[in-house]
Amino acid sequence: MITPLHDEAWRPNAQPTEDVLRGAAQGAMSAVRRFAIAGLDAGAWPGSLTVGVLDESGQEKKGSATAGVKRQHMGCAGGIDNGINTVHLAYVRAEAGHALIGTHQ
Repeated sequence: MITPLHDEAWRPNAQPTEDVLRGAAQGAMSAVRRFAIAGLDAGAWPGSLTVGVLDESGQEKKGSATAGVKRQHMGCAGGIDNGINTVHLAYVRAEAGHALIGTHQ
């Protein structure tokens, strides 16, 4: 259940707004994920191939203005440099399509 922000803000010992927003975002992503998977499953032939695809990507960043920037191994830089790495998960259904269902930085 997602609690409206205006209700949460006035309750004694309320969660910080950041925690409420994070929970709302996770709930929304979960609903979108279920919707996308159901749509792909409905459009696929029975018994068709289903695959989860992982993709790890890195991007070099200079400076410290971007959240998550740190010194780490960057394949695109060929060694250790400042940057961010992200991992993406896609749900792929043969003959129906694919959808991004998860990401992590």
